Amino acid sequence: MKIKINDEFVIELFGRKKVFKLKGVPFFEFEFLPKRPCISFIILAAKDFSSKKIKDIISVIESLKQKYILDIVIVVSNEKDLDELQRVFPKSFYKVNISDALENPVFSSVKCGIRAVSPYSIGAVLIFANRPTLTPDVLEKLIYAIQKGNLISIPIKDNKRTHPIAFSSLLFNVIKNLRKEKGIPYMLRKYRENISYVEI
Repeated sequence: MKIKINDEFVIELFGRKKVFKLKGVPFFEFEFLPKRPCISFIILAAKDFSSKKIKDIISVIESLKQKYILDIVIVVSNEKDLDELQRVFPKSFYKVNISDALENPVFSSVKCGIRAVSPYSIGAVLIFANRPTLTPDVLEKLIYAIQKGNLISIPIKDNKRTHPIAFSSLLFNVIKNLRKEKGIPYMLRKYRENISYVEI
């Protein structure tokens, strides 16, 4: 939502973020943050954007809101996608960030999403928007794994690793400071002794 004060001063409200712009240039912004422990969900949509798919994913996540405090972050690749989400979710409170290194869209999106999570988050579930739609029971199993204190939780189906992956907040700073040539595979190798597998 945009609040136009005059021809030069505009306030933009989207998700928990409030942005103040003067002559189209942001000069101040802040976010409304939950003050209780929450679970973060980072939807990675910079590579294959689909507002319909994101809407389906969020519908599954939101089905858990009676049980958990949810912190939803969506990562896209450009302003056009952000504007599309504003149109699709005109009254919803989601954080949408634009990935800053599209030459490496997956890992740059992960870092971008981790930087945007609530400081009260106890862990984050990384959801690739181009993967098959999730079910609430899979997310709940990953949430339970995070709550137990597992550093990394990966679902297993038919004896194979699948999607999505969950990280404890204890690893957030590690992820934010990783160089792009390492990425998630490096994290999984480095912390292989700390991986918890979740049957789905």
